[in-house]
Amino acid sequence: MAIVDANYCFTIVDVGSYGREGDTNIFKQSTFGKQLYNNSLKLPPPTNLPNTNGPALPYVLIGDEAFGIHQHLLRPYSSRDLNYSKRIFNYRLCRARRNVECAFGILCRKFEIFYGCIAVGPDFVSIIVQAATVLHNYIRRRDGFAFEDTLNCDNMLAIEPRGTASRSLVGQQFRDQFAQYFLSEVGSVPWQNNRI
Repeated sequence: MAIVDANYCFTIVDVGSYGREGDTNIFKQSTFGKQLYNNSLKLPPPTNLPNTNGPALPYVLIGDEAFGIHQHLLRPYSSRDLNYSKRIFNYRLCRARRNVECAFGILCRKFEIFYGCIAVGPDFVSIIVQAATVLHNYIRRRDGFAFEDTLNCDNMLAIEPRGTASRSLVGQQFRDQFAQYFLSEVGSVPWQNNRI
């Protein structure tokens, strides 16, 4: 599990949990997840979205349907009963999540060891993954951005619902405000209506 920046570099990586535990539980048990949920991360204060006068919204991470919504963690709307606003929000969130998907895709293409079973003990696998992410970041910073790296990333990771997650009323309200911003004149992008 990882957090990725806009340059496809890994900023936080959690390695060593078993996939059968589920993303939500793995995230909640991670050091970062615990700090996020108890509000001890020292995130910047809420701010206005670009070209708006308010309301101030918090800095957020984005996740897929597996994660519970939180004031600092946005997830897509459920695929049931999607209105226009919710479809636009889900599309824009999916576009942002592509950075994570592409970062993993770039990592795997550079280090082909990740395409198959790694035949070593779990502790050593953890070291391999951590070393690969550090090397990945070093190479990204040294070589810079290559647009070609982002091609064919559309379906690196499947976007499928994985059950219901707990919801936060505050998180839902912030998600609704982001959704309205994406529909506004200053927050919309010209191609969003063609993609839903």
